[in-house]
Amino acid sequence: MADILRGFTNLREITYIHSNITDDQILPIVEAIRGYNLIDYLHLGYNRIGNAGCEALSTLQNVTKVILGNNRIGNEGMVSFANSLFENNNLRELIIYNNNPFDLRNVEDEFCKSLCNTSSVNDVYTSNHTIETIHVRANKGAKLHSLLQMNKNTNKRHVAIKKILLYYTSEFDMEPLFDLSVKEDDSERDLKAMPHVISWFETAAEASGVRRLYNLEKRKILVKDLEKRKLSAIHQFVTAMPMLFVPASRDKGVDKKRKRSIG
Repeated sequence: MADILRGFTNLREITYIHSNITDDQILPIVEAIRGYNLIDYLHLGYNRIGNAGCEALSTLQNVTKVILGNNRIGNEGMVSFANSLFENNNLRELIIYNNNPFDLRNVEDEFCKSLCNTSSVNDVYTSNHTIETIHVRANKGAKLHSLLQMNKNTNKRHVAIKKILLYYTSEFDMEPLFDLSVKEDDSERDLKAMPHVISWFETAAEASGVRRLYNLEKRKILVKDLEKRKLSAIHQFVTAMPMLFVPASRDKGVDKKRKRSIG
């Protein structure tokens, strides 16, 4: 089968069901289709694929839908799929059925982490925003269900922003941006990053909707909350580089004289 598959690179659907495929046999198949163009559908139901075969399948990054049913995949094999989502931006659906050793509740945290790694703002941003369906017999928890629902938004930038605002609730630290444009021979800080920060918050308001955004954990983002966090970010720039901000004059008479002199 692997030799036959190597002769094709444009197959969009591959189905091997009731084929008695084992872990050892799936390895050459995986290698044969690794160089394919994007595969829409890979169905491997009713075989004898276990954790080792699942680990090999999880390395494929050119498949949009994977179906694994009535195999011998346990929690270890599913963790391989969860970890692969950190780098896989093509898989949209993962459907698992009748894999008795597998219980989603035991590995749900791993899937949630790949969809929204809250270690830092950047980790949230670089999480997986593509996969939309993880279907198994066990019920999904509220957090995983919520993350999958957010991933269904076609604007992936908005998805990333929503996750940042919902799950990274502390004030954003702007200090790493202060020296973003400093050259090796220049010790001066500047404000080149600040317009991008302001623009990000404006996009965040758009991504969150006109008034608020809810998820299944009953968290919400209000417009006033976004405004407060934006002002906090600006305040960090001001306190770090006060000499770059020109204070407005309180003397109206002086302002009028300046206008006359300019005229």
